[in-house]
Amino acid sequence: MGGIHVPFLNESYSSLGPQAALVAPVQALAGVTSDMAAMLQRFGISTVMDLAASGLFDAARRIVALADSPSSSGAVPGDLVDAAYRGKGANVLASAPIAALNGIGAAKDARLAAALDVTTIRDLAEWRPYRNANSI
Repeated sequence: MGGIHVPFLNESYSSLGPQAALVAPVQALAGVTSDMAAMLQRFGISTVMDLAASGLFDAARRIVALADSPSSSGAVPGDLVDAAYRGKGANVLASAPIAALNGIGAAKDARLAAALDVTTIRDLAEWRPYRNANSI
């Protein structure tokens, strides 16, 4: 079996097959720096699989999917967002800071946003390494 599609992985990991890539360190993904990996580790994300299965990133993805769906009511499950953001529609939440996600808070928001160069929930959901991890 050949390696993963090269743009998904850093060059030194490009010969890995899908199973090996999933258990590789998150830094195996193209675009993930050591600083990013250190921040992700604080959220329990150390492997490519951890990132692909992350509840934090999945919550962001679900909110954005609701915002982008023409058939959606726009309602967001309350457990995905901080109490201060409950009741707000998906369109509003997709543009909200990542602190709106349940369990993030302002302090973690600032550090995560800076480390990953993301600002909004949509940015987090569309972060290229997360999308690539899910494509493996």
